[in-house]
Amino acid sequence: WLTVDEVADNAVVQRDNEYYLDRDYLNKKNVNGAIFLDESISLLSRPYTLMMFGHNMKTGAMFGKLLKYKDYNWYRSHAYAKFETQYEDGEYVIFSAGKIQAVPGPNYVNLYALMTDLPESRETVIRQLKTISFFHCDIDVRPEDQLLLMVTCDGDKEERFLVAARRLREGENKNALDLQIMSAYQAR
Repeated sequence: WLTVDEVADNAVVQRDNEYYLDRDYLNKKNVNGAIFLDESISLLSRPYTLMMFGHNMKTGAMFGKLLKYKDYNWYRSHAYAKFETQYEDGEYVIFSAGKIQAVPGPNYVNLYALMTDLPESRETVIRQLKTISFFHCDIDVRPEDQLLLMVTCDGDKEERFLVAARRLREGENKNALDLQIMSAYQAR
């Protein structure tokens, strides 16, 4: 289950990456589709990256409100996400929101490189995610952190909008994170 205040409160499903484009979480035909976890991710062990997709619906359904993260003021008051599975629950702090290209080009980001065991590859993509963000904040993100990516359409067929968050670390001080969040500013 994915919970992001005023953005998402939805079941998250998983199958092949096309099945839930036009079916809801109960497998019934639905133009809204469902929020779904990338087919390559296994929850049996804790993956480095949890990547989920949902339609950008004009009604605000699915990931229709995700684009609000283009505004740093929205981010500052909606900076946390929760993702609960049958295996574990996690709380995440958002560190980036921006547009990328879904195909190789100038703003292409290989999100699947975040699923590798290579820290250098993960670090490169984390840096890219911070660079493309509509806001800047000083949330520390390391290659060993578990990430949560929420991806939706924005603009043409080759563009995606994504919000990236990292899992809160054990014993992490939320008050210190809140100070970093409140010092965020518009990057562009």
